[in-house]
This record gives sequence, C-alpha cells and structure tokens, in this order.
Amino acid sequence: MIGTPIIIHVGKCGGSSVKSVLPDTYKTLHATRPALGQNSKYVVVIRNPIDRFVSAFYHMYSAYSVCDTVNQEALNHIEKNTQRFNLYKTANGLAEAIYDEEGKLNIDAHHLITRDDLPSVGIYIKADSGTTKTLIKTHTIMDLVNDEGIETNQHMDNHLGMNIAWYIEDLIKNQPESIVGVIRCEHIHGDVLSVLGFECKERRNSHTLHDNWGKPYDDTLSDKAVNNLKRYLKKDYECLLTLKDLGLIDEEYYNFCLTG
Repeated sequence: MIGTPIIIHVGKCGGSSVKSVLPDTYKTLHATRPALGQNSKYVVVIRNPIDRFVSAFYHMYSAYSVCDTVNQEALNHIEKNTQRFNLYKTANGLAEAIYDEEGKLNIDAHHLITRDDLPSVGIYIKADSGTTKTLIKTHTIMDLVNDEGIETNQHMDNHLGMNIAWYIEDLIKNQPESIVGVIRCEHIHGDVLSVLGFECKERRNSHTLHDNWGKPYDDTLSDKAVNNLKRYLKKDYECLLTLKDLGLIDEEYYNFCLTG
C-alpha cells in the first residue's frame, strides 16, 4: 500500500472498476491530464495499447450513435465522425487505413482518432468573486490539461485519441518519480490489491446501458492493422518502456504488450 495517490484513469483500461472500490478520499483523473509542477503522487491504470485501441474504437462508435445535443457545431462534428466510423466499420478497418500504401499518414483516419479537427474550446478561470469567468485561452479538446482553478465550457472525452501517452508522456519526461504505481487492466484484481490494498471486482460501466453497447464486437486484427497500430502508437510503447525502466511493470508484461 502506498498512501493516497491520484489515480490516472486512462480510458478503456478498467479504471471504472478501480474507481468503484475506492473511498471518496481518492481523486481520479479521467479525460484530463495531470498538471506538472505538483507534489502529487500518481497510480496509472494501463492496458496493452492495441487492445485498448480496439475497445476505444467500439466505445466511441457506440457513443456517437447515442449523442444528443442541440449545439449545431457539435451536431456537425458528430455527423462527420459518424460518417467516418461508418466508413471504417471495425477497429481493423480503421487500423488498416491509418497509413496509405506509401506509408503516409491518412489524415482522415488521424482526425477520427485525435479529433484534431475539432473547433477550439474556451478555457476559463473564475474571478475572485466566483460569479464571473474570464476567458484566458483557447485550445482544442485534446490539449486540455487538468490545471487547478481552470475549467472548460464543455467536456468531451475521446478514448481513441486519449491514449496512454496522452495522459502520462509529459509526466514521465518531467516528473517520473511522481508515478508510484501501475495497475494493469489484464491483472486488475491482483494489482489493485497489491498497489492500493483494495479488493476489486470487474464492473461494467454505465455505457453498457445503451442498446447497442455491451454486445460482442469484432476484435480481429490483420497483420497490417497490428503493424500500423504499433507504428501509430509508438509513444504509448515508449511510455511503457519507461515504466519498465522505473520498475513499475516487469519485462514479461512489457513484452506481452510489444507482441500485440
């Protein structure tokens, strides 16, 4: 047991199951990145990058089909990405399309994953009175950082693009000592017990309530798809290597992730 760290819940890695057994004294970061320069300690919930990508694909495909908003800008974005999902149809279809026959990045597939083509969103800071807010900068949703006292005018997670590196790359480069534990999705029961001291049971999150969610999906990947993902998710694997060098994951698990 290592005290009360902040849990970095990388999407589609079993973080909902972890959170469900933790007392309210634990803080969880989800769809936000840890701010640098803090004295906090972190435990990261991770998963084999390719398995996480496949799960995230179907999660987001399903999420777009049940989105409900009156914001026209958001509706346009939802319609555009729904068309993209319908084009690729499966995680394998998207993974095979990430690079063209010449090995160049497919910008359309990249935009579906990252949402880099999203309009900018406002970042606000509360005034001392607490009644008004001041716009201090704008970013796309993928650039948001969990800074104390700052909030956005909208929240949209994107588990496809918010991968392991999105959450912890800066932390690993600048404050590697702040990561004090790792919970592997594939070993969630034992890791939650050994790292945090709690019994953990698998739990399906609220997204399973959607009519088109929770059913088996096609997780078959071709060799081309696997090789494309290993290239595209290079930063995820670099993060895993650093976690191994820090002694937070072992060689066996690292090699398991490398083999796809």
